[in-house]
Parts: sequence; structure tokens; C-alpha cells
Amino acid sequence: MDRLRNGGVSLPELLCALAIVAVLASIAAASWSRVVQRMQVDAGVQRFTTSLWHARSEAIRRGTWVVLERLDHCPQSNWSCGWQAYVDRNNNAFLDEDEHVIHTKDAPHGVQVRVNANGLRQRIRLAPNGASHAVSAGSFFFEHSAGQACTRLLLSAGLRWRREACA
Repeated sequence: MDRLRNGGVSLPELLCALAIVAVLASIAAASWSRVVQRMQVDAGVQRFTTSLWHARSEAIRRGTWVVLERLDHCPQSNWSCGWQAYVDRNNNAFLDEDEHVIHTKDAPHGVQVRVNANGLRQRIRLAPNGASHAVSAGSFFFEHSAGQACTRLLLSAGLRWRREACA
């Protein structure tokens, strides 16, 4: 007697298909994780450069010194806790009670921000003409805490920067 097949799949075929889907999903998840990390690092670089340009434009607009500095609770040479920009009317490079905070920013979640130049470890001082004061050059490193994405921001004395992948 001839049996008709109902067009279904057998258990071994189903298990084989599920195994293939699982392998493809794990590959896609790893790739997606790297994409998300890269986006978080890029957001950190964008947030920092926007803060720098905003502080520079405020120094020019107000005709006074403006300081962009890491927050006090960050470890030395580490801007990962965030940063703030403030008007420094008396040019002492410290936030006094009568001075105005322009903005405060946090680093994006999971992004470490480190610096390698002595002059940039604590602050960037901007003169009333917008020029940086006592900064020759340095690099900021924006690295994801999982270590899969890193961008180096090279900052020149004229506040020009260049982005490159970390070596």
C-alpha cells in the first residue's frame, strides 16, 4: 500500500534547521554587539567635541576665559565621569562660587575617556579669543569598557582634532 506524505518535516530535519539558525544568530549577536559598542564610543567622541566647541564659542561670545574640565570625582587623567564648562572670570582655572557653569556632560555609559598629555589631564583653558591656553597637543582615548571599540581623538594646540582608530 502506498502512503501519501503530508508535506511535513521529520525530527532530524527540524533539529538540523534549528542548529543552523542558532549558529547564524550567535554570529549576528556578536557582530551586533560590536556595532553597539562602536556607536557608544562614537557618541562619546561626538559629545566631547560638541562640548569643546560650545565652550570655545562661549569664550568668544562672552569675551572671557572659559574652562572645560573633567569632573572632580574622576581619577587623574580620566574624563570618564564627565566634564563641565564654566566661565572663569578671574582666570584662576578653578570654579569659584560667583562663576557660571555653562554645561555639564556625562560620558556615555560603558565608555572610558582617558588622556595622555599633562596639560590636558585636568582641564582645557580657552582664552577670550577662543584659543587654547598652555596646551600644545594631546590625545583623548575613547574606549568601550568591553574593549572592542576604541577611538583616539588627537587634539592640537589650535583646537583642531583628528579622529583615528586606536592601535
